[in-house]
Amino acid sequence: MGLLAASRRRALSIFPVEGILATALFLVAWQVVSLFTNQTLLPGPVKVAAAVWHILSTPAWLGAAGVSYLRVLAGLLGGFLIGTAIALVMMLHRRAAVFVTTYLTFIQGVPSLCWVVMAILWFRDVETRIWFILVMVTLPGFALQIYDGYRSIPHDLKEMLRSLRPNPLQRVRYLYVPALVAPVLTIWKISLGIGIRVVLVAELVGGTLGIGFQLAAAQMLINMALVLAWTALLVAFVLVTEKLVSLLEAYALRWRPEATARRERMEAAVAKAA
Repeated sequence: MGLLAASRRRALSIFPVEGILATALFLVAWQVVSLFTNQTLLPGPVKVAAAVWHILSTPAWLGAAGVSYLRVLAGLLGGFLIGTAIALVMMLHRRAAVFVTTYLTFIQGVPSLCWVVMAILWFRDVETRIWFILVMVTLPGFALQIYDGYRSIPHDLKEMLRSLRPNPLQRVRYLYVPALVAPVLTIWKISLGIGIRVVLVAELVGGTLGIGFQLAAAQMLINMALVLAWTALLVAFVLVTEKLVSLLEAYALRWRPEATARRERMEAAVAKAA
């Protein structure tokens, strides 16, 4: 019974009833509205579902979706690795952190479209352009989030660990990694949506492969069902990837509810004894 209840709770956390009901109501409302509008401009969910199936059953189009997804993941991984390296420099040198933060804030303020234009002028290879754009857009967020997570570690906790005289590896394992897991996974979830939007813009402007290019082709053919189908696949990719990151976050931070419950039991015991 305990295992059945636990599996049921996990299923409800992944597929909440409220989310299923909201999706069903949206589809019904969409279908009703589409009956009173031009099908060319707003096709119903059945036609869009058929277009999605056509995409998934066409190897060339399925490959285009895979190209876009790989571009997003490669760009985010590059931004994360470079951002982590910059954050480490900021952690080790407080004075340098002030200068680096200024540069990161400046980079963060540059619009994505400006990076697209600059990448087109600077690089010939399309993949290099898209990777560069994604890195420049997501790098400041990764670096600043990791650095802020480091700064949020209580000073007393650092002093307590220092009194135990740990080696550098133990300090990273028992202090920095647990403290930085939550902010790192949070910025990953935020960057996923940003990465999708940036890749689409880059592919629309200068790409010959990927979902952005396919969207431009569907626009030229005035095929709204295909446009909505590609959009649905993008949304599904973001939602599934965010859910996977959330599951990873729940596993990595599984000690938090146990620690909270243990502290509450201790406080209750102390209050009862008093």
